[in-house]
Amino acid sequence: MSEAPQPHPRTAIVWTVLGALYFVWGTTYLGIEKVNETMPTLVGAAVRFLFAGTVLFAWSARRSGEPTTGRQWRAAGIVGVFLLLGGNALVAVSENMGTPTSIVSLIIALIPLWLALFDRVIFRSAPLGWRVIVGLCGGFVGAALLIGTNAAGHQAPLGGMLVAVTATLC
Repeated sequence: MSEAPQPHPRTAIVWTVLGALYFVWGTTYLGIEKVNETMPTLVGAAVRFLFAGTVLFAWSARRSGEPTTGRQWRAAGIVGVFLLLGGNALVAVSENMGTPTSIVSLIIALIPLWLALFDRVIFRSAPLGWRVIVGLCGGFVGAALLIGTNAAGHQAPLGGMLVAVTATLC
């Protein structure tokens, strides 16, 4: 049995959503830096995730109309611990330790490289094609070029940078 083809979203909608994503994601580290100036590091991260989680949960529950199962709660809890405590909280801690926002965001740009490496080495996936390698390297170099002028001249603490690298692994 074949499924009916899904309609393609309009180009304007796709670009609007991508623009919003780039803006929100791109300002995350600046937002963390500003929150760290006004409240305890982990409290700021917890408030952000509590708000976002509540909105997403309500939207998902309304959209699906089905009750959430224990298995879904457990899976969401595991992901939440790694994202909140491992990823986001460690980013906030790294910035609080004095690591410049630009350096932290560049370190976070390593995540696609880590995923490709883990997929190839640990999960023994197929070899990475040249397009994937060019895309991964191009993305990281592009991030480095965008951040390079802001990072120039900053002295970043080694401990803070290691905390940020640990966040990427979570």
